[in-house]
Amino acid sequence: MKKIAILSMLLAAVGCSDPDLQPIPFDKLETGSLLALRGDAWDYLNNESLLGEVDKFSLGATADDSFDFEAEYIAKDKATLSKVEIYALFNGKGTRAKISTIEGAKFQIPADPKNGRYPRAKISIPLSVILKALNKTKADFVADESAIEIQSDLVLTTGKTIPASSIINSSLFEAAWFYPAHSLGYLAVK
Repeated sequence: MKKIAILSMLLAAVGCSDPDLQPIPFDKLETGSLLALRGDAWDYLNNESLLGEVDKFSLGATADDSFDFEAEYIAKDKATLSKVEIYALFNGKGTRAKISTIEGAKFQIPADPKNGRYPRAKISIPLSVILKALNKTKADFVADESAIEIQSDLVLTTGKTIPASSIINSSLFEAAWFYPAHSLGYLAVK
């Protein structure tokens, strides 16, 4: 019975003629290509004061805030990452604003195998760059309520782009090894 249910779901997914209604976007996915969250940002996920976000910025006078995270490119072929294009959304709504491009060459396999066997990069984007791209100031934010959604799209060496939106159910991957770094939150605090 279990095999019949799985087969039915696969047939429904493959047989759906309207791409907007397709439950699994096969045309947007590349086998095994995923950004996984690593480093301090991973630790922040369980910090209750961050309300589930991975970083925070002060609405006070701090001028040197930046959105920082470490990402690991997990793929069948580790050499397929051309670049990561990073976008921001104010409160997760509206039009995405491009804030950075990280070249695939920045992703390097750690020298110590204990730190992983896939290419990693530490990414830091100044808050001033993000606010300028969004055409916002700190006055547009409410402490502990407003956040900036940071989205990362993968561009592969084949020319194919895997948008952050193609990771439609990231909770499927929420484990120590596979927590996706495609859509992350940057919380405004006092």
